[in-house]
Amino acid sequence: MHISTRLFRARLVLAPLEETRLQKLLHDARRWVRRLEHANAGCIKPLMDVLLLAYGRKGPRRHEFLRQLRKPNIPSSSAETEALRDNLNSLKGEAAPSAVSVLVKSQHKRQNMATDRSPIKSLKPKIPETNAWGRPLPRVRYKNQVRKHEKMLLDRILPPLPEHEWTRLQALAWGIEADTKPVGKRSNSSGSIAERLPTGGGRTRPSVSDERPHRITARFMRRLWGKVLVQCPLMKFDFNTRRWTLTWSPAHSPAKDRQIKTKKETALGSSGITNCNLALFSGVDQRGRLVATNT
Repeated sequence: MHISTRLFRARLVLAPLEETRLQKLLHDARRWVRRLEHANAGCIKPLMDVLLLAYGRKGPRRHEFLRQLRKPNIPSSSAETEALRDNLNSLKGEAAPSAVSVLVKSQHKRQNMATDRSPIKSLKPKIPETNAWGRPLPRVRYKNQVRKHEKMLLDRILPPLPEHEWTRLQALAWGIEADTKPVGKRSNSSGSIAERLPTGGGRTRPSVSDERPHRITARFMRRLWGKVLVQCPLMKFDFNTRRWTLTWSPAHSPAKDRQIKTKKETALGSSGITNCNLALFSGVDQRGRLVATNT
């Protein structure tokens, strides 16, 4: 009798929880469908969110890349194993730097990198030697400060991409490879997918026209690919030297940078001053005083 009563009460408690969970899933589905519709319409912010999610700059895939980054590097072939063994004998067992430390130091030097995450300002935590009463800092608080600093570093670093994804992303951003768009199927139903989902509580999302959609062209997409590319490093481990090599790619190709520089030099001239700029300072001397004109 006691067990049946417990089961009956548990069923009454789980019923509203299941309904609440279903409403939350429907709300998340409507939100993601609306975001994809805005991205397909050419809205910059939703489209950038989709690209950052796809390349692991945010979301679940970023955490997966971080887990792979913290794993020990294991040779994948016999040649790499032999190179690692010979290198260990020559270096007398010297430990190689971890991938996380190399990435943190490299990203710390790139303070002006355009990214949604805050820059890494300090490599070591600033821990006071004494507490507020002038006593030595407790060991527990010291460990908590170190753990907090490590968590901050993991939240700000940008994990590397796999080599094949990084190469294709660079080709898309530099215009070497054209993006192939799949042909969409026609839908006989009217309205968007989000409107056909069951309604529920929550705020209404703005329409696509409220977020200023853009026409998706090859030039428009290259600019977005470039913004994602500068946030994606490429890391390789050399088993001969037991060192990591880190590569950050610019948003434009070197040929494109030279083309932009040539256009600027052509427009400004060798001295960087145009006739239009000189006309602004006509009628004044070198000190900015008006020159008297003979009337």
